[in-house]
Amino acid sequence: MEFNFPLLPDLTILLFFGARPTQGVFQVKGMDELNVDTYYGAYTRSVTSKQSAGELRVFALGYIDHRTLVLKTDNRPTASSHG
Repeated sequence: MEFNFPLLPDLTILLFFGARPTQGVFQVKGMDELNVDTYYGAYTRSVTSKQSAGELRVFALGYIDHRTLVLKTDNRPTASSHG
């Protein structure tokens, strides 16, 4: 899906994305949603000069895991992970 913002210059792209992943292939009912939110947003602008061309991108990623009964990986030492 593409959104067109008429106030932005022609060489600018503004992108937003949000999704909720599914359980995947290791479950019989793999299409059930997980209680996890993922987000992505980006601003991209083409930059040109007489000698070169390129792009400038500023982006942000978000991940929120609302699951409470799932064992999550923690590679910190035991003393710092429980204290």
